[in-house]
Amino acid sequence: MRLIKNAARKTPCVSEVLAGFGVLPHHYRKAQCGQDILRILARFGFGHSSRKTEFGVVRGRTTVTQLRRAVRFGHYRRQDRTIAGYFVIVEGHALSLTPSGDYLADTDPRRSGDRRKVRAVYEIRSTGPVAQTLTRAVQVVLREERRQKPSPSY
Repeated sequence: MRLIKNAARKTPCVSEVLAGFGVLPHHYRKAQCGQDILRILARFGFGHSSRKTEFGVVRGRTTVTQLRRAVRFGHYRRQDRTIAGYFVIVEGHALSLTPSGDYLADTDPRRSGDRRKVRAVYEIRSTGPVAQTLTRAVQVVLREERRQKPSPSY
């Protein structure tokens, strides 16, 4: 029998998704799959619910680009401030989207036409006081990044 001294397992994409919601890697020990992400987010006061039906996700057919378009142009709860973002599971990878449909965290970005097939999509809500503080902090950082982004020169 082999003893494993350091059983802390964290994949880069899962760590990046959690960091996008304000949960840093030293706050958890194991994070390898989608259920681990949902468990850790729940511990920090985030709620989740599946949105496959709402966005018309058909497993194996809907692409990330189609999902982003549905989030961006959908009428679904646009004014709801408790939505922290969306957690998306694709084949062998995880990523997160902002409430407006932009990428929040993706360690395998695609330049154009993201054709990865969506397996599951969860709406992440900031329900507890810790989650609301983390969500506000992430939103401030995103606003600053948008301001500093240089405008394209044509």
